[in-house]
Amino acid sequence: MSPDHVDLEDVREYQLHLLNERLLSAATVNQFVPAASFLYYVTLETLWPEGALPRPRVSHKLPVVLSPAEVDAFFRHIGTLRYRAALMTAYGAGLRVSEVVRLK
Repeated sequence: MSPDHVDLEDVREYQLHLLNERLLSAATVNQFVPAASFLYYVTLETLWPEGALPRPRVSHKLPVVLSPAEVDAFFRHIGTLRYRAALMTAYGAGLRVSEVVRLK
């Protein structure tokens, strides 16, 4: 079907198709919204209301926090003292990998 023959409900149904049937993430579908908006608002000059294409909410996951027993068990499994010291320093100070690599 030609894009100029598609109405707003068809585009919304396609968004739902992307989410529910193709199981794409909300972030991926959010990339579709500005592309479709540009196509219909600018290129085809469609008179749809502003913000007619909703964006699905992106879920934010909280990081996994280890218990003190799990942290202790993790450090016990590291055999070399050098690596254990580097990992304990990184964990204790909250350093990133690139920051640990630069330590002397």
